[in-house]
Amino acid sequence: MTRVVEGSPADEAGIAAGDIIIALDDEPVRKIEKLLSEIHKRKAGEKVNLTVYREGFEYAITVTLAETP
Repeated sequence: MTRVVEGSPADEAGIAAGDIIIALDDEPVRKIEKLLSEIHKRKAGEKVNLTVYREGFEYAITVTLAETP
C-alpha cells in the first residue's frame, strides 16, 4: 500500500503506508484487483481479517468496512 487515507477504515485499523496485504480472511491475495473485488462484495459494517507483511513480519489486522464515497 503506497498511502493510507487519514481517518479511513484502514487507518483506524492500523494499516500503514508500505504494508503489503498478503491475505484476506486467510485467502492469499496475489493481485490488487482480486482484493478490491472481494471487498466490494461485502457490506459496510462487516469485518474482514487482513494479513499484512510489514518490515519482515506478518501481522493480522481486523478492518471494519465502510461505505465507499
